[in-house]
Amino acid sequence: MKLKRTDSETVEPDTSTVLEHFLKDDAPFSLSIMTVDGSHENTPDSETAYYIVEGDGQIDLGERIIELEPDDVVYIGTDHHTIEGHLKIVAVQSPPTAADAVL
Repeated sequence: MKLKRTDSETVEPDTSTVLEHFLKDDAPFSLSIMTVDGSHENTPDSETAYYIVEGDGQIDLGERIIELEPDDVVYIGTDHHTIEGHLKIVAVQSPPTAADAVL
């Protein structure tokens, strides 16, 4: 399946921001390009994986902390977590979620 820019939705920026959100009607997943500048807490409803595009930081999963740097891929599942740092991230979620559910 190929996602095109026309399948995306632009979202207004804040401190943790979804820059673009790709959700195609028949896709089994959604993909978001987001930034974290500081701290971002999340408990996803969908299975979640992150690809770190740029920056550095960490993901706090409660029982363990994972250090993040560019080109890391981290599978979170549906675990509650906090992302801290200054990062640009690609988030993949399945089943797909709406843009406002990513944050």
